[in-house]
Amino acid sequence: MLYSVTHTTKYDYDAPVSYCHNIAVLKPRRSLGQELLEYKMAITPEADEVSERVDFFGNYITRFSIQKEHRQLKVTTTSKLRREYEQFKTDFRSDKCTRVTLDQAKENLLKTEIEILEAKQFVLDSIFINKTGEAVYLDFSSAIMRYGKEKALTSGIKNPDDKTVRELGEKVVEAKYG
Repeated sequence: MLYSVTHTTKYDYDAPVSYCHNIAVLKPRRSLGQELLEYKMAITPEADEVSERVDFFGNYITRFSIQKEHRQLKVTTTSKLRREYEQFKTDFRSDKCTRVTLDQAKENLLKTEIEILEAKQFVLDSIFINKTGEAVYLDFSSAIMRYGKEKALTSGIKNPDDKTVRELGEKVVEAKYG
C-alpha cells in the first residue's frame, strides 16, 4: 500500500529571533516492510546550514540552523512510502525479536564500541530491573585506558604510569559521557 504523509510544524515568535539551532526527526526510516520512495523537507526561512545523520536505531536526524532574523519558523515534510509488511509479521514475533534476556542486554552494554556508547543516552531506569534489584552498567575501564593514553600522548607526557593514564582517561570519559 502507498502512503503520502505531510507534516508541518510552525513556530510564531513574539519577538524577532536572530539565530536558532534545530533538530528534526521527521524523515521516515527504511525498515523491514517499509520503503521510503520520496522525501522532501521545506524550511522557511531557508536554513543556512543543514546536515543529516542516522542514529544508533536507524532514525534520520536532521540538524539545521537559521542565522538571520525571523519571526516565524515553518518546517514541512512530505513523504511517499510503500508499506508491505504482512509477510514479515512472523519475523516481528520471532524468538530473536521477543526473547532478549537481561543478561544479553548487560553483555552488550559492557562493550565500548562507539555505537554502544552512543546508545547509552537511551538507557533509562526500568521498573522491571529495579524490582529484581539488578542494574545495568557500562564498563568503561578499557575506554578509560585508551583515552588516557591518547590524552597523555597529545599532552606531551612521555611514558606515563598506569595511575596517570587512568586519571587522564577518567577525565576524558567524564567530559564525554557524564
